[in-house]
Amino acid sequence: MAEAQTDTQNAEVESAEIWIPPPLGTKKNKMEELLKIYDNLIDFLNQDDCDEDLKKALDLALSGDVSVGISSKNYDTKPKYLQVMELRKEDLRRMECGITITGDTSSGKTSLVNKLVGQRLVTPKVLRATSKICRIRNSETYAIEVLDVDGKVLKEKTTFNTPRKINKKLDTYTDTRDSNAGMYYIDIYCPFTNLDVKGNVMLVDTPGIDGAKDINAMLMEFLPNAFGFIFIIDASKAGGVDEDKLLAILRSINQATYKMPCFETDDVLFVINKWNTLHFRASSKSDDSSEDEDERISEDEIVWNEILTKLKAVWPTLTQDQIFRLNLLSENTADDTEKEKIQFRRFAEVLSQLLKKTKNRKVKMHMSLLFDTICVIERGIESRIHVATADNENMVSALQDSHASLELLGKRCKEICVELDENIESSVDNLSKTLYDYLNSPQGKNEILNPSGEKPIKDCFFLVREVSLRFRKGVLQWIKGKDVVDEIEKIDRIAVEKFKELHLELERVQVSITGKELEKRTEALTLSAIILTIGLAPLHLDDILRNTKQRKIDAWYSTCVEYLTKEELRTIISNIFKDHFGQSITSIFETELPKGILSTMCTISYLSTEREKITNNLESSLRLRDSLYKIKGDIENVDL
Repeated sequence: MAEAQTDTQNAEVESAEIWIPPPLGTKKNKMEELLKIYDNLIDFLNQDDCDEDLKKALDLALSGDVSVGISSKNYDTKPKYLQVMELRKEDLRRMECGITITGDTSSGKTSLVNKLVGQRLVTPKVLRATSKICRIRNSETYAIEVLDVDGKVLKEKTTFNTPRKINKKLDTYTDTRDSNAGMYYIDIYCPFTNLDVKGNVMLVDTPGIDGAKDINAMLMEFLPNAFGFIFIIDASKAGGVDEDKLLAILRSINQATYKMPCFETDDVLFVINKWNTLHFRASSKSDDSSEDEDERISEDEIVWNEILTKLKAVWPTLTQDQIFRLNLLSENTADDTEKEKIQFRRFAEVLSQLLKKTKNRKVKMHMSLLFDTICVIERGIESRIHVATADNENMVSALQDSHASLELLGKRCKEICVELDENIESSVDNLSKTLYDYLNSPQGKNEILNPSGEKPIKDCFFLVREVSLRFRKGVLQWIKGKDVVDEIEKIDRIAVEKFKELHLELERVQVSITGKELEKRTEALTLSAIILTIGLAPLHLDDILRNTKQRKIDAWYSTCVEYLTKEELRTIISNIFKDHFGQSITSIFETELPKGILSTMCTISYLSTEREKITNNLESSLRLRDSLYKIKGDIENVDL
């Protein structure tokens, strides 16, 4: 094609528009295929035919830093697009699927790790006080490696013959001595005996969520890196669930889902540890002659119902299939009862499937990232070809119109952010007023104090406690009910429609500068699933009402209503909206769409000022398009 004459250029342009993928070759390792595609794409961008303005438009589309605009002089010697792709390559090369294990200190996190790997790899006392993230990696050999927060190796990988020697070495890394300063990750390599998985998967043992503030901050910072989560709950501790701590973790996950492409809301497992201790305590309690034998409920059933209620309050999509009652006091499955063995086998099977699922999801994510990158490059090349072959006068006018449209789009993005924020504030105001009126209405009072399926409040003992519990439960049910969900879905629909409106206009501009509609992904925008992570502190009314037991039930109910003010109700509902929308609206309308707008404006600026250069370099653009089609074909041929 390099020898083609000018009078045959138009024919060549037309014939090159039909791309036929090459025939499928022999099946290769997916990671190797994708790494090769990354390398080919980097080589493509480094060739002489690929001009700096094409790379600059790619920088704007990938970097996420749209504040500098298209006239910035801060163009590093190592451009951002190259930094982004090298980071992606490194991420793909690790191909690790991390499942984070978290819970209170001494809840059984390390014991679970030992049970999964099939041996006493580490002792709980070694990791209990550590402020480091321990990543247990699937491997045929035993080894330890220490890294800083950026992944730089501080202690080279050391191999061991037995797991006992690993534990001894860990003891020197997890204390607070000055020589351990800067250590962030401790990578432990060992075989996963009790998990049916292959390849580079890992379990992440984190500091206890009831530790110091810096440890909690470290845990929150690490959570978005995970593909799934295992929460350990200690059933022996007053119902097992500390709602404040667990709520903070789940809320952090929910707010981070917009930047966790490999995470889905059902990739969360809950392990209830020390379950077997409840039966012994139940049998040791003295009988209460005031209760009918037929109505007496065992302690394990009470705790189970309480844990289930609390977990669903903060993670409503949860099903009982995601909850496992295990005995982690014994790290050897041979010491378990038959019932405990069945539960552990079921847990190991579910976890193995989760690891396999997330691993394949990561391949799809990288294919999507590569495809998006190629689309940006293709748009730049096709626009150059279009400008070089189109009528000059019409093209000048079209470029001016396109630039004006993009400026309006940028302004509209900011306006929509403000509009959506106003919609959220209005919904919060209306919902908090509606809830307040409901709580103060006769209907609301009766529905809360006498819910369907429950004993009438007038027939209950310990009325102060029962009124408080039913009031709290009623408020939570209302907040998770139809009114709130409908308002969130309404704003979801508005956000999606606004995105479609702006994205279609951006695509229209891009079609006008390329002369044709390019292939694109057909995935529709969806905001995160509605996960109502609700925090409502227990209403401690015993002291307030200690001397008012002679009052009527309605007086106690009135005290509950007064205890939960209008401002507190508004804060609770506002937090629900913040948890759901998180940073997603900002990400869409202040980052993602503006990146596409600025990248396209950069291309238009180049097309408007360098038409003669573009026309003279038409053959170069045609060669680039042919090379890019080959890379595109390689992506299409990756077998999923």
